[in-house]
Amino acid sequence: SANVYSGNRTLLEQAMAIRNNVPVLETRLDADDALHRRYIEDLQNEAAQFFYKEKVRWMYWCIRDELQWYWIGKNGQNREQREQGLTKT
Repeated sequence: SANVYSGNRTLLEQAMAIRNNVPVLETRLDADDALHRRYIEDLQNEAAQFFYKEKVRWMYWCIRDELQWYWIGKNGQNREQREQGLTKT
């Protein structure tokens, strides 16, 4: 299983120190990304197999589809949500 570095500067510095010797998988994920609960596990497994098989040091993975979600507060939906059909009218 792969290591996940999050919020720990020491772990980040260690990962950056070895990045020229081993593949390091980095992401641009943040707290509001709507991901399937197994997405990270699947991504790590696919990346590990790809790096081993292809003998590459770098690759960029991109999602095929995205889900935009919006909070509907006490005042109801906003204009953009209505115009883009993101919520029921």
